[in-house]
Amino acid sequence: MLVKDLRKTLEKYDKKEMTDIVVELYKRLPKKVKEDYDIDKFIEDINNKTKKEEKKVSFDDLCSEMRYFLDCAKAGFYSSPNKVVPKKERSNWRFKAKRYYKELIKTIPTTDIGVKSTKLLIELYELVSRGTNTLVFTNWDTFRALGVSQTEYFDMLLKRVLSTGESINNIKVCIDLLDNCKDPDVLDEFLINIFIDNLRTEESKLTAINLLDEKVVEVKEKIRSLGKKYNHYDMYYLEEDNNLYVETVTRLYFSSFEVDEGIKYYQKNYIHYNSEVKEYILLEILRELELYEDWIAEYERASKKIKLREELTKDYEKIKELV
Repeated sequence: MLVKDLRKTLEKYDKKEMTDIVVELYKRLPKKVKEDYDIDKFIEDINNKTKKEEKKVSFDDLCSEMRYFLDCAKAGFYSSPNKVVPKKERSNWRFKAKRYYKELIKTIPTTDIGVKSTKLLIELYELVSRGTNTLVFTNWDTFRALGVSQTEYFDMLLKRVLSTGESINNIKVCIDLLDNCKDPDVLDEFLINIFIDNLRTEESKLTAINLLDEKVVEVKEKIRSLGKKYNHYDMYYLEEDNNLYVETVTRLYFSSFEVDEGIKYYQKNYIHYNSEVKEYILLEILRELELYEDWIAEYERASKKIKLREELTKDYEKIKELV
């Protein structure tokens, strides 16, 4: 009920009844709530309405506490019955994680403490990302439970990592962050675009292209090494990884207006058993980036070899009017 309704309801009780109500409510309050809000002091002095001041924890103690939390979560102690993490604590994981997140993002990323904070934030991101697809915590919607979207968290991490320089190592770290489980509401292209937007120079984009191409070569080598001894599960995830890297390279080329190079790279390396679907995905990227002249040229080239869906034929007529 609303506070005004509560006041009105309480008016009908006498002093003894009011005392009984307060005592009963006090019994029902969890011990932690009593301690956090200093309920005892408030009862002794009605003017004492301030929440109990939280104890300040040193950065080293915070890191140690978070390290233990991360290790327990990785070991599965926050998702299944065990004697290490009590049941009540398992369901309250998000309160700990929120506190760690809020404290660590306050640090200046270019300082020694900031660099350590970024590494811990990356570990937490990877763990929460994994929790969107596998049972790591008691919640499946782990980013919502943490109180931050995956795209927002990802962008924050890239900015922290690259604030210390766009070195090969830092760009590698950012590329590895791309390759994490996605929240059901997050598409690959959302994270790819954030990644590209955070690369401030053409030199850093070229470095990213080279590093991503190395990953494409590695994945294709793994696919070849499987030969006929593969299961569909392994092949599916290898192809997913490959296509994530290829799409990122393609978009990087497009962002530098090297459209022909991007298309050539995509056609050579993107894996899909259906050539029409493969072409459709490329045309969608070109349209999203408003590269309409290139869209028309690619459509006309592809339509001579592939029977494209009727939807694309209609789009072709509309886009020709825009150019």
